[in-house]
Amino acid sequence: IPRHRIVTHQQVAGDDVRGPGLGKLDPGNGFNHGRLTNFITRFLEEPSLS
Repeated sequence: IPRHRIVTHQQVAGDDVRGPGLGKLDPGNGFNHGRLTNFITRFLEEPSLS
């Protein structure tokens, strides 16, 4: 899976998809999105992990 194909919940289920006030939100500052992104990138680049 190319890294650019991995999206956030808000990108695929936001208000623009579900309707005004019905969209899902990402966890925000309480979630370390950078750490997840780095892990996914490392996972996709390292054949022994997949």
